[in-house]
Order: sequence, then C-alpha cells, then structure tokens
Amino acid sequence: MKRSFKEVCCFNQSYDFVFVSHLPSFYKINLFNELAKSVKILAIFLGETSKERTADFVRGNKQFDYLFLNSGDFELRVRWYSSLKLLLILLKLKYKRLSVGSWDLPESWFAILCSPKRKNVISQESSVFESVTLGWKGLLKRLFSSRLSMALVSGLPHARLMRAVGFDGTIIVTGGVGLANRAKQTIETSRKFSGNFLYVGRLSSEKNLAFLLRVFARSELANFHLTLVGNGPERESLRVLAGDNVSLIGHVPNENIHEIYASHDVFVLPSLSEPWGLVVEEALYYGLPVLASSNVGSVEDLVLNSGAGLAFDPLSENSLHQAIEAMAAHYEQYANSARAIDFASRDAAQVLVYIEAVRDRVAV
Repeated sequence: MKRSFKEVCCFNQSYDFVFVSHLPSFYKINLFNELAKSVKILAIFLGETSKERTADFVRGNKQFDYLFLNSGDFELRVRWYSSLKLLLILLKLKYKRLSVGSWDLPESWFAILCSPKRKNVISQESSVFESVTLGWKGLLKRLFSSRLSMALVSGLPHARLMRAVGFDGTIIVTGGVGLANRAKQTIETSRKFSGNFLYVGRLSSEKNLAFLLRVFARSELANFHLTLVGNGPERESLRVLAGDNVSLIGHVPNENIHEIYASHDVFVLPSLSEPWGLVVEEALYYGLPVLASSNVGSVEDLVLNSGAGLAFDPLSENSLHQAIEAMAAHYEQYANSARAIDFASRDAAQVLVYIEAVRDRVAV
C-alpha cells in the first residue's frame, strides 16, 4: 500500500523491517512481496524512476507498505533534502530492523547515524571485486560499518568485502539481490549446442562489450553467433564494430525475454564491474550455462560452485576465447549443471534469511 510522508510520520507506524532502497526495481518488489506475507515491512524508495533504466525495470505490483521519498528520477533528487526527509521519517517510526542498500548515498549515512546500531543492517550488493577498501574511501567504509550490527550479503565476494573493511558483526549470505521474475512458460529440459551466444544488459563501457566483439571477430569463432540484447550509450559504436556473426536487437520487454533465452545456448557476461549480475540468475533459470567475467559478483556462488559455467579474465581476450572453446567442447556437462539448480529453494532461502533476521534467529 502506498503511504504518504504525512501518514508515515504522523500515525505512529510500527514495522518489523524498514528498507531504504534506490528504486522500486522489479526484483526488490518481488522480494518485498514475499517478505510481507510473514512480517510487516516498509520500503522507502529514494526515487520513482531512473534515467538509466527502462520502464519495466521499476514496474511491479507492490503488496507492502511503501513510499517514494522523491518523485521523478533517482539521479535528479536533491540529496540533502532527501536525507532530511528520511531522517524525519525514521525519527517517527518504530521498527525492529533498518536496512540500507549502499554506503555511497548520503541518505544511508543519515539513516544509520540516527538509528540504534543494534537495529542497523546493510543489504550488501557490492563485492570485493569493484570496491575500494584502502585509503580514505576504505576509512569511510570502516566508519560506516561500525554503525552496523548485521550484513546481509548477496554472495561470498560480498562477505569478503565486509571483512576487508573491518566489519566484525554478523554476516549472512542471502544468495541474491532480490527475486528475479520467474517465467510461467515451460522451460526446456534439454539443450544441444548450436553455437548461439547471448548477452543481455546495458550497452555501456563497464560491460566490456567491445572486448567481447573483438573475441567474436576471430576467425576461429566465425561459425559461432553472438546476440546483444539491450540499449545504452555504446550502441552505435558497437554496431560499427560488430561483425557478420553479431546481432544487436535492442531492448526486449521482460515479458518476452524468455523467447530470447530459449533460442540461445550460452550466456556471456564480460563486465569489468558487476556487483551481482541478476542476468546470470535469469540465464541459469532458463537453462543456459554461463561464461562470466571473474569480476562478476555472482560468478563464484552461482556459476563456479554449481558447475554451470566458467569464469574468464575480462582483460584477456585469450582467456575468453579459451572459455568459449571449453564451453563448446563440454556443453552438455555445463548445461546439465545449469538445469540442476533449484531456484525455488534458493528464492525461499533468501526470503527466510530476512524473516529470521527480524526474529533474531539467523544461523551464522
């Protein structure tokens, strides 16, 4: 239920969990909807939309209490005013746990400084791969962490980040950043390799897509095909770079994305920086094994530990080339491992972690 600033501040509201989140992303909405079946939550979204995200990224039926701290794009909010509004809300609320999603936002600092440490939690989606832990930035993260009692981290690299900044509280691996959309369509139970590779996401520099296209331009891979799904600032430069075995097809709505996965064999994510990589979950759910950069936050938990793919060095074209050839040579092995992942159990476990955090029954 959508709440107004006045309602939350004036009616002595009490919640089990208050979440301060950037945007109403679909995977957060899915997670909060499940949590709301067992505990009372309030989600405070800092913005309604984003200049960098498509409309369906922030679309979903919200079955929990929520409010938008600011109207319009997240990037255009007035940060000091947004922080002050959040402070006023938190001073009026009663809650058992307060979760912030980032230590890079002024709103998060205001939140944890005005809230008792025993209640403060970070839902950590950044990993040790892309986060600075030394110098003045590292010092600030250590200070931030000193105000937390618990870290609910997406995966193992995220747990290592919290330890690297000196956090000595409770760390729990949730196994994700939220709940992906699970298709109702029938998913293939078997696949045969036909040389069709897929990337889904923004076409931007941190995704390292020019590197990917250079590898697919090699003569040894001429019989393999790569499809790029998505839009972004590098779309035209990538179109110029793309060879005959590469297709750029633009954005595909979430409700139709299953058709894209069904027509491809392998998912590739070459990012230089990727805190988690929800598209990795999405690909594995549809039965595609994954080739992921070693800088992708979910590569250890989801890809390597499940045997559903391979990691490669995002700065070495030879490393990716070798991973592609290894995938082609042992495709059935990796595809079988991808199909064996029980996402229903993973999703249920992620929800349970948050519920148990409220009830102080989390197993360390």
